[in-house]
Amino acid sequence: MKKWKDTIRRYRYYSGNSFLALIINMVFLELFLFVIGYLWFVQRTKIPVLALFLTLTILSLVTAALVLRHYQSYQKKKAEARRRAGREFLASELRKLNSDEFKLQIMNLLMQLSSTADVKTSSEFLEAFIKGKRTAIGCCRLEPEEEVSAKQIRDFINLARMEGYSQAVFITSGKYSDKCRELEQKSNTSESFQLQLMDMEEVLDRMEEAGIFPDEKTIDALIDKQIISWKSKFSLLKKTALAPKRIRTYTVYSILFFILSRIFRYMSTYYLFASAAFLILALITGFNKYRHVEKAGSQKQLL
Repeated sequence: MKKWKDTIRRYRYYSGNSFLALIINMVFLELFLFVIGYLWFVQRTKIPVLALFLTLTILSLVTAALVLRHYQSYQKKKAEARRRAGREFLASELRKLNSDEFKLQIMNLLMQLSSTADVKTSSEFLEAFIKGKRTAIGCCRLEPEEEVSAKQIRDFINLARMEGYSQAVFITSGKYSDKCRELEQKSNTSESFQLQLMDMEEVLDRMEEAGIFPDEKTIDALIDKQIISWKSKFSLLKKTALAPKRIRTYTVYSILFFILSRIFRYMSTYYLFASAAFLILALITGFNKYRHVEKAGSQKQLL
């Protein structure tokens, strides 16, 4: 039973929709198509049995196409959600590192990439051969909202040129300002020196490329953790919406909309619907309050 519940919860997390809502929508759609199709075929063929057979055949084909389309969409959403969870996990782990650890992690990443060879470290920056060219690689560990200054990029470019590098890469866990991007574009117009700026998203892309990614069990645990967090938020929202103090509020709104339905006759249907909705909320909240009081009374008897 627990396995089925976990499967349904994961389906809702991946697809963003309730499994029950999917079933209800499918049933209503099937009934609608069946009625329309059967009536049309009966009118055309004048043979009820043949009309029923043709309707069920076409309905089966349409249902199979809809299920296949939904399955493909679900698999795509599932893969994207798992990929996003893995990337968020890697990003959080990288941001926990200090400057030296971040630099070592970037060095390990470079050694895993097929396009990179002979990775070395120095006091100023890393050095590697990327696609056969000697490249200077700068690293800067920052908080997610912090920006790399244009001066830091300018100093890095000047130092790399002085050391005789023809291309350079600068990697950060923070952000780049517009001036930094302008320096990147300006350097790329030059034939003597090329610069590439990489932020966290591009680092995560390279980590995926190198196969540095959480395994399936880790991603399952991350997904379950997010589902539990989502359930806690939903429970808090439910607890707030069904608080006993809201019974009076819902009742007042119900009466108000009922009065408005009597005054404005041309809008009476909508006001009556709103009045009934608030009345149902008041009844549900009252029942929830009664259930908790009864439960508290039974617990006191046990004590």
